[in-house]
Amino acid sequence: MSRLLLLLTAVALVACHRFGSCEPADVNGFKTDCSGPQGWIWNGSACVFAHACNCTGSDCQNLYQEREHCETAHTHCGH
Repeated sequence: MSRLLLLLTAVALVACHRFGSCEPADVNGFKTDCSGPQGWIWNGSACVFAHACNCTGSDCQNLYQEREHCETAHTHCGH
């Protein structure tokens, strides 16, 4: 039951249309060495921290602010 509660909490905190999908986020232009919006994104196998630099794609505005939220949303995906 507590796992479900964590999942519901993550849904409430993150408005990502790919929430829970095991497909990689639809983002291009993410880097680790620039300034700009920052957060966690799902790359199809793990949650990675990055900055949105000239980002294109439908998920550019849907960054997870906490790694735990990203991991909770994708916990069912094979790593």
